[in-house]
Amino acid sequence: MDTALLRAKRRMMVGACALAWAFPMVAAAQTEIAQDSNAAEAMMPNGIIVTAQRRSERLQDVPVAITALEASTLERFNIQGTKDLPLLTPGLNFPQSVYSPQPTIRGIGLRGVGSGDESVVPIYIDGVYQPFIAAADLQFNNVERIEVLKGPQGALLGRNATGGAINIITHTPTDGARGKFNVSYGRFNQLIARAYGAVGNEAVGADIALLSSRDDGYITDIANGETYGDTLDLSVRGKLRFTPSEKFGIIFSAAHTNSRASTGEAYRPLNGNTIGARVPGNTFGVQPFDAALTQRPFNNLEVTSLAATITADLGAVSLTSITGYQDSKLDIFADSDGTAANIAAIAFDQLSNNWYHETYLTSAMDGPFSFITGLVYYQSDDQTLDFVNQSRTVSATGVLGAPSFLRLKGAGQTESFAGYFQGTYQFSEKFSLTAGGRYTHENRDASVTVGTGAAITNKATFKKFTPTVTLQFRPNSDLNIYAKYGEAFKAGIFNLTATSAAALAPVRPESVQQWEIGLKSQLARGLTFNIAAYYTDYADLQSPARNAIGQSFLQNAGSAQIYGGEAELSWRPNNRVTLFAGLALLHGEYRNFPNSQVAIPATTGDTVAGAATACRENPGARVGGNRTVICDVTGKSIIRTPFVQANAGFDYRIPVGDGEVGLNGRATYLGHQYWDTFNIFREPSRVMAGGEISWKPGASNLMFALWGDNLFNEVYSLTQVISGPATNQVLGRPRTFGVRVSAEF
Repeated sequence: MDTALLRAKRRMMVGACALAWAFPMVAAAQTEIAQDSNAAEAMMPNGIIVTAQRRSERLQDVPVAITALEASTLERFNIQGTKDLPLLTPGLNFPQSVYSPQPTIRGIGLRGVGSGDESVVPIYIDGVYQPFIAAADLQFNNVERIEVLKGPQGALLGRNATGGAINIITHTPTDGARGKFNVSYGRFNQLIARAYGAVGNEAVGADIALLSSRDDGYITDIANGETYGDTLDLSVRGKLRFTPSEKFGIIFSAAHTNSRASTGEAYRPLNGNTIGARVPGNTFGVQPFDAALTQRPFNNLEVTSLAATITADLGAVSLTSITGYQDSKLDIFADSDGTAANIAAIAFDQLSNNWYHETYLTSAMDGPFSFITGLVYYQSDDQTLDFVNQSRTVSATGVLGAPSFLRLKGAGQTESFAGYFQGTYQFSEKFSLTAGGRYTHENRDASVTVGTGAAITNKATFKKFTPTVTLQFRPNSDLNIYAKYGEAFKAGIFNLTATSAAALAPVRPESVQQWEIGLKSQLARGLTFNIAAYYTDYADLQSPARNAIGQSFLQNAGSAQIYGGEAELSWRPNNRVTLFAGLALLHGEYRNFPNSQVAIPATTGDTVAGAATACRENPGARVGGNRTVICDVTGKSIIRTPFVQANAGFDYRIPVGDGEVGLNGRATYLGHQYWDTFNIFREPSRVMAGGEISWKPGASNLMFALWGDNLFNEVYSLTQVISGPATNQVLGRPRTFGVRVSAEF
């Protein structure tokens, strides 16, 4: 049996034993802890209020598959940012492609990294669309709640939402004053500080949230002694609230993030597979957490956001108007061959500024019919500046050719209009029908200048209607059974690093049709069980590829089919004990993809006539680097998503005098996945475990904690970048641990 599988099973047994150990504590807690029924009810999942359908509703009442995480849950389980969300969310994965975090839900996720591209699992912050994909790696601060919506959201949150959506709700200043701070110190000299303060009365309020995060990194360059994988993040977010009356309010918000990192480009050739291995005496990383690069990689990101939200009670309807502006800049350098020799490298800037506006009306009338309708406008200007791709040929004997340079700049403009409507009719206390849809009309222009040549231009229009229908059956207040059909699409896009008019042809839109059935249930007080199954038709996937010199671009796959299911169980018998578990199973394969560009490790056998175009790894010794060829990958598994995902955990608060001791633990199993369409580069399964012991002394507002992450010290890929020059890998952080102090007042 595969040793990795044995290891994973052994570790899952350890997690199961830990949970089994926790159950007696639950039984003891039920007899020893005096229950505060109001507090316990507020903590139960069925008591969580979500706004997934632009209304405040109980999580268990909404006929949508949602994982909702409150601020206390995020803090206790050390969920620092968006990339940690899969640890508590079955069906969500958060892989990375170089600098670009790419959330994936139910096998559907972003595959590209180009300027102007947008995620198919969009992130909204307080209702404002966040389009810049490099900024999807958000560090959390002043978060009130996070909602992960699964499946296509083609109507209400429908911009590109073929996979789902992540809805982040931050605190809004209310009447009175409050504040909190959180300081954590951990391995690799990691220091994270968060602070939040708010003050206000019924008419006006203001708040500010600050975050600073830094560490020294965990990847060592064996050639020059430098350390990579370091981060430096600074962010500030603030709100001003004006509520002149009960029926009218306006909130202004502003945020700025400055992030400096080298993690995504700290390459190590996977199994030594780099063209640089052909050069005698060349140096590259072999052992985990080693690297050897030509010069220091970097990934510098700045994002500034402004937004205004107006709400008005108009009697029969409520109006909400959201306007957002975002200005973003990304500057990167990556050593494409991943070795100390100066063979291949890429450097460029991405710039983006965009406007997002949405106005919607929500019915507020009594009666069997309710609705929501709205209009959306989106405009974006995107640029790729100073794109430089340097490459050198390497002979069979390791002789380097003269460097050649590809220089270009590209610009793209997007203007999109959309309108949506969704209505619900309550036939009886038990049956209701919800139907709606969104119509999108989008124009895109593109221009690319290669070297000093004339600009290549193109433009295209994309339009689509995406309907959704949900039938809901509520036999009693504890059961919610629904069947849903939904569609969504992602508009076409241009590759803004194209080098010819043919290459600047638009990549076609991708579209999704998904059928889903689900059950939400409250089996007993504080005990909930939710389950959903789905089938997805996925057409014209925008799939990634890289050419012989390492440039990234998108191409269309024909189609894919995906089916699977998710289940979540949560038990909160009182306000001190929580147990949870989740499972996601998925099967996804390309149903029609005859012309995928793939990378195959180069061997000495490639010199045989015809072997250079063969869709297989040829016999002979590997010589370093990859061949890029066109192959039929029909029947292969879809990329960047684990086919099995399971999580379990517990949280237990033990009263000690006037204070308390807290214990929690979580374990997440991520099954194997593939980084390439030809399924050569396989990521093994792993178990990610973490835990915390905390102490709240007396009646103090202070809390002290010891925490640990990746407790089994798993070695896994944060990303793999597969191109002609190399198969590069960046490893995720090894075991980390630290201390934290926090207070709220």
